[in-house]
Amino acid sequence: GQNWFNKTTVDEGGAEVIGRFNIGFGAEYTILNKVTISVVAHNLANEDARGFGVYGSFTGVEGLGLYAGYATRDDDGICDVGGTNVYNASVSFEKGPFSCAADYVTTADHFYAGASAGYGINDTLAVSLTGTMNASYQSVPDGSVTFEPAVTYTAGNVGEICAKVDVVFVAGEFDSVCFPLYWKYSF
Repeated sequence: GQNWFNKTTVDEGGAEVIGRFNIGFGAEYTILNKVTISVVAHNLANEDARGFGVYGSFTGVEGLGLYAGYATRDDDGICDVGGTNVYNASVSFEKGPFSCAADYVTTADHFYAGASAGYGINDTLAVSLTGTMNASYQSVPDGSVTFEPAVTYTAGNVGEICAKVDVVFVAGEFDSVCFPLYWKYSF
């Protein structure tokens, strides 16, 4: 019979390559709108990449959010950090016009760390600064560091317009600068 989950093809060198259908599912349960627990399973048709994840969050204190998770065999990962065992933790805080957040994602070999702070100047204008680092534990100085100042303008029916400057350093040397600009409109 036909195997609907795997497909064998031949690459340019004549070697057989087995492509596997990525099937997965998840469930999430929220308790009193304060605690959320999630479980996911991924790549169920591929015994070589089959994995799962467990995630949780706590938002029971006004303005504070705590988040944590674990995934096994997550090659895609989070923030360019993936592998056999991926752990992540985040915290966010908002009070009035001020907000801040920090993230950490790690495997045995690599990590990502990020922090941001924002301030709402008025009802339509906000500024923020984000910094991130992505590196191997074996060679942290060779990692990449990004600084991202941003200005966001929100006005009634126009939506949200945001301008950023991404400045990237790799191995301590200037690498690139880019100027992302977006317009977000919801209806």
